[in-house]
Amino acid sequence: MNSYDRGVKANKLKAAFNLMWDESLKRNNNSLPYRDMSRIADAIRIEGPGILGTDKIPSQINASLQFAISAVDPNKARSIENLKKGLAGLSGAAGLSLVAVCLGQLLNPGLWAIVLTFFAGGIAGGPFALVGIGAGLLMVAGGVYAAFQKMTPQERAIKAHEFVMKGIDDWIEKGGNEKIIMEEQHKISQINKSLNTPEISSDFTEKDLIACGVILESVASADGNVSPEELKTIKDALGIVPHNNKMTFNEAINLFKGESLKKRKEVASWCFGVAYADESLHPEENEILKKICSDLQVDYDAFMALFRA
Repeated sequence: MNSYDRGVKANKLKAAFNLMWDESLKRNNNSLPYRDMSRIADAIRIEGPGILGTDKIPSQINASLQFAISAVDPNKARSIENLKKGLAGLSGAAGLSLVAVCLGQLLNPGLWAIVLTFFAGGIAGGPFALVGIGAGLLMVAGGVYAAFQKMTPQERAIKAHEFVMKGIDDWIEKGGNEKIIMEEQHKISQINKSLNTPEISSDFTEKDLIACGVILESVASADGNVSPEELKTIKDALGIVPHNNKMTFNEAINLFKGESLKKRKEVASWCFGVAYADESLHPEENEILKKICSDLQVDYDAFMALFRA
């Protein structure tokens, strides 16, 4: 099927989506409730293949539906879960281009660097596999969710519409080899299993998150200058976490020493994300990163290769 034929079919899918989207906005004062967007996405997934002449909904359209649902979802955990599913359903340069169009402007430089690494070769045995897929995608999804919260309900509805249109346009332009896509997704799944890394980290207790906050703040302040980018990355990574002035850096580190390797890697990956959030690494930041990696017994060189990629 060439791009012209895809365009003819895709216009029918756009018309179906626009009809449901318009009806929801009319009923809801120009906002789009989460439940409505979820039902619209289900309808597109069911009817879309018949309209497009495909065996299943194309991966880029499915990802854009996940992004759209997340945009209007008031539940933080559920929104981040859908964002992660959308990101994990894409791969390679084609996936990166769709993410850039949909989400690029919502991310700070430190989080965008993680996206670049994820899509530009980090999956097939590269340094990102050593860090853990779940930790990086959690940070990215958290950053996007934080950006959504700054929008009005009407703005989020428009953003949801934009995501779906971009996903359909991407399919018109590039098509999609579903066999290759499924093989790539299987590889990602196998890497996750080998790392014992879930799609989204849910085993951090409130005390763990408080300790993470202490460690990340120590990284950010190591050079004597905490930048807005570093503060935003901490907030994006952890969300709203109660601050605890009584916990020291050493106490926070000791809390994680006896934890699983997966959890220790997630803590370290957040530390590097904060250090590189302003696109520079101060010698004092580098020293504290070395200490954290040494104390937590994780591979400093692997993380450095990731963030210098």
